[in-house]
Amino acid sequence: MTNEVGIIGLGKIGLGITKRLAPYFKVSVFDIDENSRKRTQFLGVNILESAQDVAKSFNTRKKIILSLPAGKTIDNVIEELIPNLSRDDIVADFGNSNFGDSIRRSEYLEKKDIFYLDVGTSGGLEGSRIGYSLMMGGELPAYRAMVPIFERIAMKNGFNYVGESGSGHYVKMVHNAIEYGLLQAIAEGVELLKESDYKFDLERITGIWRNGSIIRSYLIELLNEALKLDPNLKEISGVIGGGETGKWALDEADRLNIKMTAIKSAYEARVASRNKRTFATKVVATLRKKFGGHIPP
Repeated sequence: MTNEVGIIGLGKIGLGITKRLAPYFKVSVFDIDENSRKRTQFLGVNILESAQDVAKSFNTRKKIILSLPAGKTIDNVIEELIPNLSRDDIVADFGNSNFGDSIRRSEYLEKKDIFYLDVGTSGGLEGSRIGYSLMMGGELPAYRAMVPIFERIAMKNGFNYVGESGSGHYVKMVHNAIEYGLLQAIAEGVELLKESDYKFDLERITGIWRNGSIIRSYLIELLNEALKLDPNLKEISGVIGGGETGKWALDEADRLNIKMTAIKSAYEARVASRNKRTFATKVVATLRKKFGGHIPP
């Protein structure tokens, strides 16, 4: 069978990718967590016991997707895979890796004649149902070889090649930094409504905004849905997790001498939420939970 793909890492995104590929490909999967593996047992995929087993499972050119936390975990899994990879095989990192790490990994694997693609992945929990947005960096021949797989993972017109190694994760880094700013702007505006002298119904107002206003968006829709269930967001702590990709973007902006005042302010608000929670931080935490399944700490 020529349509083979391996997936290592079965968290929210990895599981979503598996669901989208399972009807069309022979899919072999692995996650270090047994419960994560069990979640794929009704998808008709080949559930394996190690990363090495995934690499060994192919009868054709190996195309392996990594959906893993950024950092050393990815390096460790690559080392596990290498003994069972051959010339022109492809490893595609769908995680939120630092673009510098992606460049390093690509150069390392290139010496072994193995392709490495860095894939910025967006879409959150809804991506499993409607498709993801994918931003690919790396060698163009590897990208072209993976297009049939990308077509099944992504929303229509929701993927493309963006440049050389590191560029996919660079674009995703900027995407996430923009997300910080959008979330913070919505949160601050809604907090102003809540604290004003008027007794505004925030669900009603966000319901208006989601229909025809200039700021209508997926984020406004999600906030409106959350407010219907919990008008004062009492169930949310207000601590905002994450922050790594935003910090990377700010570091890169400093290197290029570019001011990112809105994004910097949003990042600082995330950090401050660990000690001081406000209604605005509750809004941001709520939205992150709605679109990405991020559980507030």
